[in-house]
Amino acid sequence: MLVVAIDTSGDISSIALATEHGLVSELNTRHKMDLLKRLMPNLDRLVSDAGRTPGDLEGVVISLGPGSFTGIRIGMASAKSIAHVLQKPIVGIPTLDVLAHGASAACPRFMIPMIHARPSEAFWAAYRCQSGVPIRLTEDRASNIEEIVREAKKKESVIFCGDGAERNRSLLEAVFRPESILPEQFSFPRASVLVRLGIEKILRGESEDVFSIVPTYVRRPTPVVRLEEKCGWD
Repeated sequence: MLVVAIDTSGDISSIALATEHGLVSELNTRHKMDLLKRLMPNLDRLVSDAGRTPGDLEGVVISLGPGSFTGIRIGMASAKSIAHVLQKPIVGIPTLDVLAHGASAACPRFMIPMIHARPSEAFWAAYRCQSGVPIRLTEDRASNIEEIVREAKKKESVIFCGDGAERNRSLLEAVFRPESILPEQFSFPRASVLVRLGIEKILRGESEDVFSIVPTYVRRPTPVVRLEEKCGWD
């Protein structure tokens, strides 16, 4: 079973190919404003470099968000197009779950992955690490950094990961031990982790409808909120 995974929730897009036996290849690309024109060529390159063709794909995994509104939309549209054209199953994985599983080996007891939302604000969720597996304790949330710190102080032996933690490293280090904030390599969701979680879902028969699967935004995009405020809409 050859499956492709796509994460476009942040500044680094991550795509991967894998089978139920393990990872085939992964490509991580820091993009600026050119994700739309680079994603599909990168996917073509990933598949061809593995000596495969798009027709060999048997499933698609997409990172659901939260994260960049535009990036998530581009990734979701691409994943749905591939699944629809090839008539293959599609599954979605919450992006914070991908971060948590990617850093689980470094988790002593509790973990808070954080995704940058805007200055002084991040998307986050809390997890308890049990036998090396992160167990979700909360729903996805969007909060200011001070609120996240207050919640984290209630936990014992907590670690942070994700670009939201990296961007607020100085503030977090002033409250928690410096080693509580994981290194930069844990700051973005890896498609190699995403594809593993997705294959597990596909093998359990948990694929989703290609027309009804939607991203997780947690809150409305900032441009939409600003437009509503400007127009005086409720």
